[in-house]
Formats: sequence, C-alpha cells, structure tokens
Amino acid sequence: MSTKQAGPLPLPEEALEDFFEQALAAASKAELSTRRAKLGAITLDLHIGSGFQEKNWTAPLAISSTENEAEVSLYVWEESRRSTGFPPPPWGNRYVYSHRGDIQGYNHPEIQVAFSQHSRVLSLYHRTRRLGIFWTPSLASLPGYEWAAPMRWLINWIGLEKGFQLTHAGAVGLQGRGLLLAGKGGSGKSTTSLACWSAGWDFVSDDYCWLSSHDHVEAHAVYKTAKLIPDQPVDLPDWDRVARLSDEKSVFQLDELTGGRLTNVLRIEALLLPAIRQVDRPRLREASPRDALAALSLSTLAQLPGTGAESMSILKKAVETLPAYHLDLCHPVSAVPSVLKELLS
Repeated sequence: MSTKQAGPLPLPEEALEDFFEQALAAASKAELSTRRAKLGAITLDLHIGSGFQEKNWTAPLAISSTENEAEVSLYVWEESRRSTGFPPPPWGNRYVYSHRGDIQGYNHPEIQVAFSQHSRVLSLYHRTRRLGIFWTPSLASLPGYEWAAPMRWLINWIGLEKGFQLTHAGAVGLQGRGLLLAGKGGSGKSTTSLACWSAGWDFVSDDYCWLSSHDHVEAHAVYKTAKLIPDQPVDLPDWDRVARLSDEKSVFQLDELTGGRLTNVLRIEALLLPAIRQVDRPRLREASPRDALAALSLSTLAQLPGTGAESMSILKKAVETLPAYHLDLCHPVSAVPSVLKELLS
C-alpha cells in the first residue's frame, strides 16, 4: 500500500517568538546607523547596516526626514560584514518555501516571516511590537530587484496595518487626480508611466505603490525609481542608467532627473490595463470587472507572502469603485498622455 508523505507540522508559537528575540539580539551586534524618516503616512526608524549604507540602500525609497515619533522600527543588515550570531531558523529543513516566500506549515498571530530562496533574504515583522527585520547572509547574494525596490515584504506588512496594500501597479496623474496602471511584468506599465513623466505629469509609481480603498481609492508613493527593460524600443529620453542596479532592467532614480513631478498621493479616477497591440494610435476600450481584478490582483498576490483575504478585499473594493479600460499601446508612446488626459478632464 502506498503512503503519502506528510506535510510540515505546525511550528509552535513559542519557537517563533524565541527566534524573533534571538534575531533582535543579533541586530544589536551589527554596525547600524539610524535614520528617522516618513514613508507615506508612516514614520519609521531605519536601522541600516554599514554595508547597505555604503551602497545607498534607502535611495529608492520615497521617504522624507521628520521629527515625528517613530511608529515602526526596521533593522537591515548582512551577516558577512560582521558576524552577529544570527540564529538558525527553528523550522530547519522540515518546512517548504513557496515561490513567493511563505513558509508552509507556519502560522503565528503576531509574527510574520518569509524567506526568499533566490535572494537569500529573511524578513520578519512583529505586528504588536511593530518591529521588522531584513537580513541576508551577504550583500553579494542580493539581485538587482532588491536594490531597485527594497524591503517590499516589510513595506507590505506595515502598510496593511493602515489599510494600505502594496500593489504591483503604476500610478500617474494631473493635479492630484490619477490613473492606476495594472498588469503583469512587460505589459506596458513602466512605458506608459514614463511617457506621462516625460510629459510633465505627476508620478507616484511605475511598478509598486500602496493602494488604499477607504472613502475613495488612492495610490501612495513607496519608491522613486522607474524600470525599463534594456534596449526596449521606446521613444523616451536617453536617461543615464543606475549602474549598481540589475542588468535585467534599466533603473532610473527619478528625483535625479527632469520631467514630471514626484508626488506622494493621487486620488485614482480609473484603472487601466495596458498592453502592446497592433494599432495605429493608442486607444481606450472598456474592460470588464473580471479582467480588471485579474490584472490588479494576480501579479500582486503572487509576489507577496502572507497575502490573502485582507489584501484581496482592498483590491476588490478598488475594482468595484473604479471604471476600467484596456489601454492599447503602440509607438510612439509620446502619444499616450494626450489620450489618457481625456479621462482626467
């Protein structure tokens, strides 16, 4: 008779609590510099290791200085710079990591944890104590996307406490009113967002933003970078590449460039689903709620460990609130902003 291999057993809550305490103790041994900063509506104390500081780790974040009392503390360091005795994980080799970083079989009411086998990053967040940890054995293991959009998992977890869902979407607009661009990688979110930037539009995001669906739908800035695939045939300015980032995409630090205006928040008026089509000029077509929800949710939830009903509720409410359109793209992309402006007029 065949036997089925049992899945991982639930991890005792006490084991994760002890692990979190040991990880915090390791942070106290690292060479950390502290910066207080405001990210959207949240004030952070960022305790950053020297290796990350040397590579300007926080440059992509849409943060500003503040003297407000910190609500959340985040600790970021690497083990190879100085041994801190970071503890081995209590789940050992018995647990299975999902593609998005979940540790299957693990559940804790207060402590969120995820591990990326690709980037070798462990993220921990204690919801009650509002303490987060971003740890890696070596900076050399970090892929370019971790530098272009750092700490995505932690940013998602702390945002959800205020009803902000980190969303795989672009957001651009005019005079405080904006358009949300949803779709999988390569659909045209960045191309469209940067075409609007070049036309002088307000810019929140080309790839990731916080999305809230309270009284109305808003997109909140998290990063101030933008990404394009190298050699992508778009008629955008020949901006200098940020050399320290990934070879997979050209990453631009928008606060160092001229063009549009970085803004912290836009009130979203419509949801757009861009795609490259065989058309003579850019055009808009009505999209079904089903297509809109799929474009907004699938790539978002697939990238963020621990996301589920709470995240889906925020995204679903946004789709139910907003009109949705397919955006058929063609070259030159410089023609796109004038078409989109009609939705905000």
